[in-house]
Amino acid sequence: MNTLKMRKVLLTTGLLLGVGVIIFIVVLSVIYNGVQNDKNAVYDEAIEQAFAETPINSVTSSSLFNGRQSYVVITGEDEEGNTLYVFVPQINSEEEEDAEIKYVQSDEGLTENEMLEQWESNCEECDLDSIQLGVLNNRYVWEIIYERQGRLYFQTFRFDNGELYDSISF
Repeated sequence: MNTLKMRKVLLTTGLLLGVGVIIFIVVLSVIYNGVQNDKNAVYDEAIEQAFAETPINSVTSSSLFNGRQSYVVITGEDEEGNTLYVFVPQINSEEEEDAEIKYVQSDEGLTENEMLEQWESNCEECDLDSIQLGVLNNRYVWEIIYERQGRLYFQTFRFDNGELYDSISF
């Protein structure tokens, strides 16, 4: 094969690979944006429900807790300025259709910082991954995920007093 043909083949191959990479990136971004829009819609709907069914009137944050049942956890304030945590269940089956929105005032339990201080004082050489407020078996819990000596721990602590509720490690 002469060098001119070789250059054309290489140029065509490079061009096709470049177009393929661009198409791949576009498809991934469309999928990502679709997932993000669905997530935002879930949060927006949960916040609307919280406003309608609880005393909360402003929102400072929202997150998703995945336990035996999933909840959108909303942090906000009521008219008196009290911090509230609202738990809006995400309905995934007919069994969960009777799940109701729950809420609790922050002063009825440990704050995130208080829970972290308590956990850190009892866990040496632990690397925190996340802390999340949630509901397990109709109890408010703090879920802490961390790594220690190469093992991954999922621990839940009672919201009201910080006592260990459940622990799983891998």
